[in-house]
Amino acid sequence: MSNWMLVHGCPGDASSWDPLENHGAIDALTLPDHGADAASATVEDHIAFVVAALERAPSPVVLVGHSYGAWVAAHAAARASSRVERLALIAGFVSVDAETAAGLEGFAQALEAGALDAETAAGIAVQRWLGANATAAQGQRIRTLFVSEGAARLARQLRRAASASAPVVRSAVDTRVIAVEGDAVVPRARCEALASALGVPVHALAGDSHFPHWSDAAAVARAIAS
Repeated sequence: MSNWMLVHGCPGDASSWDPLENHGAIDALTLPDHGADAASATVEDHIAFVVAALERAPSPVVLVGHSYGAWVAAHAAARASSRVERLALIAGFVSVDAETAAGLEGFAQALEAGALDAETAAGIAVQRWLGANATAAQGQRIRTLFVSEGAARLARQLRRAASASAPVVRSAVDTRVIAVEGDAVVPRARCEALASALGVPVHALAGDSHFPHWSDAAAVARAIAS
């Protein structure tokens, strides 16, 4: 069985991947300045962190990234391609465009100014990220994450994600791009643009959640392994 190394999105931590824990040999990373790690970090630090984890792994891994984590994973795979057996990018994008960056900046400013607190921000995220069929447990997972991070740290994380402007480039790694048909956060069209840049097809999943590994972990695991 292949080892899977998983890179979460923003905000997030290793626990974001808990629904996949029964679908493979999992090494879920927590990026710097997320979870219990309080160190400041840049997008370059995140890429270097994943590259270092790949180089420490005893054998090449299936590298999986979600959303912002897909952008990080794609850059890391390009730098350490010999350490990656397969790359799977869930709800990924080529780069953060100006409109998206402005939206993330506005969200960060509202958090810093106190116009939004972490609980209110979590409620907005639940509605936008999880889709019509979200469970109470999934909503609580988002709320717990946001409240534990706090407004100031969430603002910093959002600003960092907004700076993910360097386009993902094609590498020699066997790659899958996985989209969700009704994802409002990273629409299928953005996943198709990523797949085009990498020269691979899109594997589309039904649903409208930005977290398909929460709503249908088995389908995501099959898409990663196929």
